[in-house]
Amino acid sequence: MAAYRVVHTTRYEFEEEAASCTLEARMRARDMAGQTCRFHQLVVRPLSGKRRTFADAFGNPVTSFEVPARHQSLEVSAINLVETAPRALPEAETTPPWEAARSTAGDTGAEDLAVYLRGTELTAATPGLADYAQASFPPGRPILAALHELTHRIHTDFAYAPGATTVATTAAEAARLGKGVCQDFAHLAIAGLRALGLPARYVSGYLDTMAVRGPETAPGREVSHAWFAAHVPGLGWLDFDPTNDRVANGGYVTLAWGRDYEDAAPLRGAAAGGGRHRFRVSVELTREDNPAQAGSLVQA
Repeated sequence: MAAYRVVHTTRYEFEEEAASCTLEARMRARDMAGQTCRFHQLVVRPLSGKRRTFADAFGNPVTSFEVPARHQSLEVSAINLVETAPRALPEAETTPPWEAARSTAGDTGAEDLAVYLRGTELTAATPGLADYAQASFPPGRPILAALHELTHRIHTDFAYAPGATTVATTAAEAARLGKGVCQDFAHLAIAGLRALGLPARYVSGYLDTMAVRGPETAPGREVSHAWFAAHVPGLGWLDFDPTNDRVANGGYVTLAWGRDYEDAAPLRGAAAGGGRHRFRVSVELTREDNPAQAGSLVQA
């Protein structure tokens, strides 16, 4: 069991005064198997008007709000106190053939898996992406072994290159560039898996770099993070992190999930007026049961 305190702050600076802003925040850590959000607070400056909280189509907690007063800067901070516990996983070779997941993907049940089979603008599959994924999924291969290999191949075949892409970059564009960042690697995997008929979803959250990479790791890189999850018969959703070539199990805090980045973006909205704007994101993650183990990230 690990306990984390995460403070995620986004600050906007407008060229001119904005008359108002309307935003949606997906910044409350989800309650789920292996994760409990003990405390959440969303602080908005200047003060927001009436807020509305609800669950979106994917079950993500959402807070929508408006800043009605004129302002030239806006700061939104989310504070989460979260407890996580790693999940026990079976040996990869003991899991069912990957074709079994494809054959049950359309089954109806507690969750509609079909929504995670449909391509989106960001995750549309090309023949090249389908062929790339297929190389890890020969006939009869255990699904967990295939998912491990796909994760490893994306990690080794694509360069981590901040600034090379944007949140609007598609999986096909990232494949052509041969580089990107965490959301691009997640989109690459999702596009390939869906092309094979396997349900896959995009996950946003935070990464405890020191827990994942060891104490020699410099804190900070990719504390704010994204990865993908695939549905495995009998096991449910399993998370994988191509950026770090590992199962996303232990050392991860989940915020939201959906079909792609657009469904799980931590903060999105629109301003009335204000002209052009700049924004800055900072994340501070502290291991509450081990305060010496902390990371921070600042993104321009």
